[in-house]
Amino acid sequence: MSARLRGLALAVAIAACSLGGALTTNASAAIQPPSVLTGPANDITAVDGSALAEDGTGGVLYSKLVDGVSHLFVVPVDLGRYGSPIEVDPDDADGANEPAIAAGLGGRLMVVWVEAYGVSSSGITQYALDSAELGPGAASFSAPIMVDSAVGEPYTADISGVDPSLAMQPDGQAYVVYRVVTDQCSEYDTQNSLNGACGTGAYTNASDEVIDVRAAESTGGAWSGVGTLNAYQDLAMRAPTADNAPQIATSTDGNGSAVAVWQEVDASGYARIFARWIYGTTLGNAIQLSPSTLDGQPVDVDADAPSVALAIGGTAAFRLAGGAGSPLSAPQIMACAVPGTAGIAPYLSDFASGSTVGEPQIVANVNGGTAVAAQAGGALDWSPSYSAGAQVIASGAGERAYASSDPSGGGSAVWTGATEDAAPYVGVRESFAGGQLQSAQLTGDVLGPISDLQLGDGDSGDALVAFMQGEVGDVEVVADYLKAPPQSFTLSAPGAWRQRVAGARVSWLPAPDDAAVSYALYVDGRLRYSNITGPAATDAGTGTGAVELAPISGDANTVSKQLGALGLDTGKHRVQVIALDADGQQTASNVATLKIDHTPPLVRLRLIDRRRGVRVTVSDPNSGVKAASTVIRFGDGKRIRRRANVSHRYRHGGTYKITAQVQDHAGNRTTVHLRVKVR
Repeated sequence: MSARLRGLALAVAIAACSLGGALTTNASAAIQPPSVLTGPANDITAVDGSALAEDGTGGVLYSKLVDGVSHLFVVPVDLGRYGSPIEVDPDDADGANEPAIAAGLGGRLMVVWVEAYGVSSSGITQYALDSAELGPGAASFSAPIMVDSAVGEPYTADISGVDPSLAMQPDGQAYVVYRVVTDQCSEYDTQNSLNGACGTGAYTNASDEVIDVRAAESTGGAWSGVGTLNAYQDLAMRAPTADNAPQIATSTDGNGSAVAVWQEVDASGYARIFARWIYGTTLGNAIQLSPSTLDGQPVDVDADAPSVALAIGGTAAFRLAGGAGSPLSAPQIMACAVPGTAGIAPYLSDFASGSTVGEPQIVANVNGGTAVAAQAGGALDWSPSYSAGAQVIASGAGERAYASSDPSGGGSAVWTGATEDAAPYVGVRESFAGGQLQSAQLTGDVLGPISDLQLGDGDSGDALVAFMQGEVGDVEVVADYLKAPPQSFTLSAPGAWRQRVAGARVSWLPAPDDAAVSYALYVDGRLRYSNITGPAATDAGTGTGAVELAPISGDANTVSKQLGALGLDTGKHRVQVIALDADGQQTASNVATLKIDHTPPLVRLRLIDRRRGVRVTVSDPNSGVKAASTVIRFGDGKRIRRRANVSHRYRHGGTYKITAQVQDHAGNRTTVHLRVKVR
């Protein structure tokens, strides 16, 4: 077995029930082995990000020394196919710092980073936040565009806390949120006496700093500053760390909105998590997400590690400290919806807790579903919804964990772990809507420590895992494309009873997927047709081939199959279609019913009224009698129309010939002749 895919534990089922039953299937392909994108080498310094769009295009961002200077490179990805590394900042003489990456449709990529560009009159290095874009089909990144010309601390030039978070809409509109330390409030800062925000109050942390949380927006050209997000701009904040970095997410429906979350100290002196909606360059109100009180008790501890996702609505997760001053005995991961207006979020969910709790990650898919992952107490906790309880899915998990969410109801969790003999690996677990699971332990070709785990979530269920592995001086950049199965789709069959199978047409909306899908049609659990193709679930309006996950209507957008003479008996038959992607993963449609009736109605005769009369009954156990077409003649000149259950009394005894013309709703017709002798 390949060293790159160790310990594969596949627990998926593809089973056909007995005749008359339905197929149950969700996934049949194992997680594919990862790929080494570059290395082993001694000049790779970090894996900085992974980004994936809905259509399966994206990229892996990493840092590499070129002539002793740190430069950025991206390996483009298209549905699991990897391109060659492309340098992002070839003209950067001073090195790139604090990078982030985001993906749009059609292979569009954007990278932001911090770069030195000059020296102030007081001898302080000046730093800017820059960006560059790789357009669809382009072979190189654009020239850098400046986002913000002043992101270094003005007295020390420190840029360690910028921590930009970048998000991109499918059409390329992008948002970035980042921090700028405007005063470190340290003894080395001669301006401290002039900055009252550094503070000396009872709740002030000695290490607090004056920080702007800023946002900017780009529509493909120059960046426009959105403004400072802080709710309390006159108060110092906790010193920047990776655990309290701001985050931003943008919508996938093209409406231009985004939501940012960040940590900030409020008037109580404790750090809370806040959010703002952003609409282009317009800021919404500051919304407090983490509670000031919980179960009637004050929360006199910090909240940190914000994470945010945006699909139909905004959702956020964060970590709330436990212990002294907290209503919680241990730290917990909490999650909530992001309200549209100011005020504390109305819903909080206790997701996971433990003696040690890592940073959470929350993601959303295009249908509005969410998933949360976090390390808690040495185990990996995962939830398919921010409002659902957590499931412990792995032990020995590292501090960082990631999640992806499948619109059909499944999702993935990714984490770092180690085997019993201390061999490091990246753990992956995919779950599917039908309850099936598959999991694997990923490693590169060069075994050794694993770091910089990243996950790009494409909002459509696919995900792009990236990490660095190896000893110092001999490391690789490793990636694995996690392909979700086609999404759920709806099958329709003729609602009326049919006299013949031949000519019946079943149809369905295409199964949304970011690649070609074929279909197999089953009747009563038996494969009848395979390799059916039809229109893809794509958005023709964008011209990008983007997966359109909203319901598609109209005959031109459906896939259909006209059935031949299949030899089916009279009765109700179960029809189901299986969507199959290029990786062999399968998703089953709903079960539709095809109603076939080959047989005409039955006519029964019974003597009544002491053998002086008769009762004629017409019945059909399948499609039913079409009473409007019924004509019964009793042989004595009398007849009755449009009734399926009639009685008749003869005036004279004798033998009579009764003729019944009957029809059912499937179109079967017959004429029945009966003789009866009455008194």
